[in-house]
Order: sequence, then C-alpha cells, then structure tokens
Amino acid sequence: MPAVLGENREFALVAFLGFRTARVKKAAACDRSFRPNDCYRCVRLALISECEGWSGYSWRSCVRHLALYFRALLFWLVIGLGAVYQSGTALAQSIPPTSPCDVGADRTPSGWFKQVGSPDCSDQVKWGFGEFPWLNGPLPGLPTGDDTFTTMYGGSGHYEAISTNITGLVPGRKYEIPFFGITRGTDSRSYRNRCTGLVLKLGNRANQRFPTGSSAWEQKKLTFTAGAASERLLVSVYYGGSGNCVANFALGTSPIDVIKTAKLEGEGAGDTITFTMTVENTGVETLTGVAIDQDILERKDGTSLNLTTPPVWVSNSGSSAAGTLVPGERATFTATYKLVQEDIDAGGVTNQAVGIGISPTIGEVSAYSRSEAGKDQSPTVVDIARAPSISLTKTAEYEDANGNGELDAGDRIRFRFSVENDGNTRLRNITIEDRQGACGRSHVSLAGSGGKI
Repeated sequence: MPAVLGENREFALVAFLGFRTARVKKAAACDRSFRPNDCYRCVRLALISECEGWSGYSWRSCVRHLALYFRALLFWLVIGLGAVYQSGTALAQSIPPTSPCDVGADRTPSGWFKQVGSPDCSDQVKWGFGEFPWLNGPLPGLPTGDDTFTTMYGGSGHYEAISTNITGLVPGRKYEIPFFGITRGTDSRSYRNRCTGLVLKLGNRANQRFPTGSSAWEQKKLTFTAGAASERLLVSVYYGGSGNCVANFALGTSPIDVIKTAKLEGEGAGDTITFTMTVENTGVETLTGVAIDQDILERKDGTSLNLTTPPVWVSNSGSSAAGTLVPGERATFTATYKLVQEDIDAGGVTNQAVGIGISPTIGEVSAYSRSEAGKDQSPTVVDIARAPSISLTKTAEYEDANGNGELDAGDRIRFRFSVENDGNTRLRNITIEDRQGACGRSHVSLAGSGGKI
C-alpha cells in the first residue's frame, strides 16, 4: 500500500486508511469497475495520486464503508500500543534481524511490522512479489551469508515502510546500527526502476537518507544517541525520478560476531578482572583489519572507567596472521582492569566491546559484543557480592593512681575499642555505643577516620 510521505511528514493519513483486503498497491491503474464495497480503495489511491480523475461512487457511500474500517482502527491501535509497551528493558541494543523470512509477497520478518503498504521477502534471484527476476541477473549475495531480505516498493510521493523496536538501549549512550542496502529494478514493465536509496527514522527524529547503489550490497550506519531504553525504527525508500522503484534492505545481520567473557581473580580492591574477547568471521568473505575498536567499561552506578591494559591480540583459531580472519575463523583478544574500592561498593562493573573488520566488498563491518553465544548484544556484567561486616574488640587497662598496689577509690580503668571493617564494602557513620551499667551510657564516634572505614 503506497503512502504519501514527504521528508518529514507522518504516515498517519494513509496508515489510517490502510486496512487492505486485496493486493491493490500494485494495480496498474484503478478504474470504475470497483464495486461499491471497494470504493474506499480507490479513494485511498486517489489520495496518493495513483487514481487520477476518479469519479466513481458517491462520497456518501464511501464514507459509510470507511466508517467500518475506522472502528477496526480503534481495536488495532489498542493491540499495537500494547505490543509497544510490553517490550522490556535490557542492558544493550536488541534488534530483530530481517533474515530469515519466507520468500513471498506481503511478508515481513519476525519482530518487524508493516508500517505502510505491504513489504515483501525476497532472495537473490527474484522479488517476492510476482516472482519477478532482478534486472541484469541475480543480486550479489549478502556478505553476511544470509540469503533473504526485505524489499520495498516506492515512487513519486508514495512509499512502503516497515518498522521495529530497538530495545535495551542505555539512554545517553551513542550507538551505530549497521545495515545493508541495494537498489535494483525487476524485469516487470511496471517496476524496472531502482530507488535512489533508503530512509531511516528513529522515533520523532528527522529522517536520515542513505543513497544506495545497484551493483553490490552497501553497508551503511545509522548513528544516534539513545533517548530512551526503547526506540522505534522506521525504514522506507526515496526516489528522485518518476514511476515506480524498488529497494532492498537487510538489518540485524553482520559478518562479524563478538563474545566477551570475564574472569575475576578476587573480590577486593586491587584484584584484577581479565576480559577475553572472541571475534569470529561469520560471513562469506575474508576480513582484514580485525580489531577491537571500542571498549565501554562502566561501574554499575554508571561511572565511566578506563581499562588498566587495553585489548591486545592473542591468537587466531586458524593460520591467518593477526588482523585477518577467513570465514569461520576466530581471533582472541584480552584486556584487564584492576578493581578499586568504589567498584566493590557499586556491586561490580560492566564491559562491552565493539569488534571491527574490513570486507573487500562493503568496507568496514562491526558488531557489539555479547556475553555468550545465542544472546542479544549486551555488556558483560561482572557482579561483585557486597558483604558488609564489622568486628569490635574491647580491652580494659587498670591504672593504680596512688601506687599503693590496691584497687581503691581514685584508680582508673582505661577501656580501648578496636573496630575493624572485615567485609569488602566501605562503611560509613561508624559509632560505638557502650553500656556501662551504673556508670551510664556513652557514645564514641570515629572522628579520626571521618566516621567511615
């Protein structure tokens, strides 16, 4: 279903009218043969300038039929809002991949939604809609090794769009989301043009345009600073020519995978954490320039920290030299951090790395680390159990004031208190309450240490 979509305009109007009962988006033209019950479709097409000069059935009749769909809208809005607000908060970004999907018309990958129109699932040989072959032969394979992707149709003033929720973001943190695009027409007479590129939009931010070529998959990066734990991502196409155009989009896939683990030698200040990062080439091309590009270390209270020793290459699982990985090969890096007392007081630290490599066809590829295989990209968490503990020793020393060797009036007993923090957490506001029976009750504060040990 095409839609009116200017650079900063919303999808509201056509999405509102967009309950489809047939695949009318690819109709070559609309005519007056529609039945009265179908007139809402031609009204919708007229709104997007695909049905010029339509004068079919009366507007009164159309309004009656459209009212039925407006009622349905309320129901789907409730369902849609519920889906949005049920998403949870994680530690780092989680994005549903666009592959795999079932090749065919009007099919979106799991976790993605038809925002406008009815995007399709395609493969290297053909467009999912109509099974039209791609112009100039099959598309090149994705560097990730995936063989399916999302295809969207557009034109002058109307575009399809899909959307998803990026969850588990850390507000205030900067993210780079890599994705792939290629634009190419088909051998269908109506869809021979390729779109100019892709449009990505996060929440209420301005659209970002990414021009895309037709000969090879190009990797682009959407860069943004998270404003909330969850952000809505909308993807569409744009076109500077006339007629219809086709574009392909793949996200959530990367030919590089990073797993980071941590080994804690002890749980006290001065003890060392050793981080091990495994970077694997999961694609189909040899990668060069493989390295750890960023390493984000934070205390659990959000304080930014610096590694004691930065990531260094240790070995490859195969015979490739440092910095090079053939498909399926893994590189190992290590880094260290020495704990300070504030880390223990906060309950531990978190650490996430960004692995990079250079593909011969698409340039730099990257991926955030995950804590173990099969999990979403997320920081590796090092928990340090806080075990507060205190011990008190009281001793007494007799002073014979008159030196007569006898215990009598005027002699003194000097009491000494020894307080030890025998836990692993800093203690504050330390006071001693001493109950001395007939002598009353006294309070002693550790003024010399500022009341903390």
